[in-house]
Formats: sequence, structure tokens, C-alpha cells
Amino acid sequence: MQHVYPPSSIPFLALGAWILSVGWFGFNVMSAQAVEGIQGLVAMNSLMAMVGGILAATVVGDKDPGFIHNGPLAGLVAICAGSDVVSPLGALVIGLVAGALFVKAFTWTQKTLKVDDVLGVWPLHGLCGVWGAIAVGIFGSTALGGLGGVAMMSQILGTLAGVGVALIGGFIVYWLVNKLMTLRMSDEDQYQGADLSIHKSTPTRHEKSFNEAISVLKCIILQKDGGFFKKLGRIFYNNVYRKNLGLSSGVSDETPACLYQPTESRFMRWDP
Repeated sequence: MQHVYPPSSIPFLALGAWILSVGWFGFNVMSAQAVEGIQGLVAMNSLMAMVGGILAATVVGDKDPGFIHNGPLAGLVAICAGSDVVSPLGALVIGLVAGALFVKAFTWTQKTLKVDDVLGVWPLHGLCGVWGAIAVGIFGSTALGGLGGVAMMSQILGTLAGVGVALIGGFIVYWLVNKLMTLRMSDEDQYQGADLSIHKSTPTRHEKSFNEAISVLKCIILQKDGGFFKKLGRIFYNNVYRKNLGLSSGVSDETPACLYQPTESRFMRWDP
């Protein structure tokens, strides 16, 4: 891993990133706010920007999973401003630049600036968004295959105005919050990390919960009798609710056989 602060769970990182990617794709396409106003160009450009972000983040990030799964988000952030005016090839280039920009800016923020931005919010939503807004003035021109009607200076001025509003507004909000309650954790809490000191959780527990959830879902799929929700309720009651209450640890009549193992855990792993 190239991160100064490696992700605590790659499966959860991938799950969260791709839920966001799918939702963001729909957000871009449905920004028309009406089915009649949907443009195929917006959908194609969103897809091309995703592809560009993934490719660039994979290559520049040296196949680091933390960068790979954030690559599509970098591309989608950057294409928001110009998804209806640039060409698909222009969208691909915008996504490529955004993916590479995210990797470099994220690494620089952590290693040089020493800012603990583990989610990469500033490089992803900030810098990639700035690049995407400026890129409209480049790839939105008819000379580069765009639909035209854009001006480079207008994009630059509008982007600077947005950055200014965000900086000033953010400073005021956080200044007020810091006056009401301290933003910085104590030295001891910082040393332990927010996961332990505030959320009282560990990566090991996260991964165990994830594996158990996958096992339950797999067992539901394997069951032949009963409806989906009936099986889901039965499995939850016998293998989660009763287990957490410390009730019978044996197999009840309603416990699916594929979940029971006479070992420490009654949840089987993903591999059969």
C-alpha cells in the first residue's frame, strides 16, 4: 500500500466507492430532472470519464486498491460540469487527468502536507472538481469536438468564485464550531485513532461482520424452500438475534443447515 494511512478494510472501501459510483452515474444522467430531457451524450460521457479515471488511477497509483476504487469517482466528479457539452473522447481525457490528479494530490496531501485526509475529500471533490470545471472551457469548444457555447475565461472566473465561497464559508463554519466545541481530539485520542477512541471499533471487527453478512446472504441463496423475506427473517432471528442475546447456542428447528458448524462460529466462510 502506498498510503500513509492504509484503509482499514478494502472490501468496505470497494463497496462504498462503487455504491457512490453507481449513484453518481444516475445523478449525472438524471440531472435533466425529467425522463424526456435525458441525453444519451450525458450517459456516454459519464461512462467514459469513469473509465478514464479507473485507468489513470490504476497506472499512476501502481495498482493500489485504494486508488483504483476511487478512480471512477474522480472521473465522475470531473465530468459533472461538462457532461452535456464535451465529446466522449474529451470526457475520456478529462477522466484520465482526474484519476492521475487524484492519486498525486492524495499522496502529496498525506506525505508532504501531513494532512490526515484519509478519504481524500480535498483532492477528489476539490481538485478534480476544479479541473472538471476548467476542462469545460477546453473540451467544450467546437475545435475539440464539443458542442460549443463555452468560454475559457468564464469557466476560470466561475471556478475561482466557487473556490472562494467554499474557503470563506468553510472558515466561518469551522471557526464557529471550534469556538463552541473543540475540533481537535486530545493527543491520546489522536495516537489511538478515531476508530478506537471515538467509534470504539477495529478493522478486525469490521471484516468479521462483513464475512458474516456475506455468509448469511449466500445461505439465503442456497435455501430452496420458502420466500426470500421469510428465509431472511428466520436466519436473522436464529443466527443474529438469539446469538447476541446469549440464548441457545445449539441448532433450532428453524436454523438453516448451511449456517451451522459445530465450531466457534456458526457462520461459514464464502468458500464452500
